[in-house]
Amino acid sequence: MDGELAQQVSLGVSIAKVAGALLVVMALMALLAYLLRKAGFDRRAARPDSRIQVIESRMIAPKKYITIVEVAGRPLALGVTDSHISLLAELPAEAVSARA
Repeated sequence: MDGELAQQVSLGVSIAKVAGALLVVMALMALLAYLLRKAGFDRRAARPDSRIQVIESRMIAPKKYITIVEVAGRPLALGVTDSHISLLAELPAEAVSARA
């Protein structure tokens, strides 16, 4: 009976060690992701030299958006779904620059 108790305690200690190691690894991954975002490696961050910038995006229905983008200085309103992108309108430059 004493050997059985020792075996259960040993199993509990092993599980606690694995769980602790998992928590440490997850914390390190979260810290790395935070540091990469702070350093500017966020994939959503627009590059200053980019010719394409997303100005604003609004959901109008599930998986359906109206997005205003600027492509090479031309502001465009796009309708975006999960399977299609269509040009809704070319906007006047003043409308986008006044909002920025």
